[in-house]
Amino acid sequence: MKIINDIYNKGNFKDYFKRNKVFLIISLLLVLLSLSTAYYNPGSYGNISQGIHMSMAINNASITSIFTTNLVYMVYTMVMGLSFSVLAVVNVIIGCVGIGVLYSNGSTGSLLISNQAYTLLLLLSNVFALTAAFLVTKLEIRLITGLIKNRGQVLRKIKVPFKDVILTFTFIVALLLISSLITLI
Repeated sequence: MKIINDIYNKGNFKDYFKRNKVFLIISLLLVLLSLSTAYYNPGSYGNISQGIHMSMAINNASITSIFTTNLVYMVYTMVMGLSFSVLAVVNVIIGCVGIGVLYSNGSTGSLLISNQAYTLLLLLSNVFALTAAFLVTKLEIRLITGLIKNRGQVLRKIKVPFKDVILTFTFIVALLLISSLITLI
């Protein structure tokens, strides 16, 4: 119970954005760059754009399936932080390129096109998922250096990034839940 109070207190929430502003900015820039390149130059993705168009067109999907699909995608992105975030960056870029290609084609059959609020929340979730992947990488690096240098200090060094990963996951779940509920409108 103490760790939950420690993670979700007002001070930790404020400090979260200060501590992780570099990760958040880098994540936001990667999402915006991949989205805009795909939107303004969809032809450069060739046959990939057809596959993206078919795989991302969601018709008559239930709220639970939309939520769980997006949540699994975000959790995979977070776990990919164990690869020093290389796979997480690639995963987010591919996802945002898919959204950009759909927007450039103007395919109205897609949930992403027909519901702008859903798409915005999905993109924000991508920013937080990539930030969480960077935090997982930070945890991994601190754990490795802690094990090599000073074994007694390991838990103290990974406590704050661990709390940040949990808080980021909470943001992602909240955004995905809201975006899934928006699909009802």
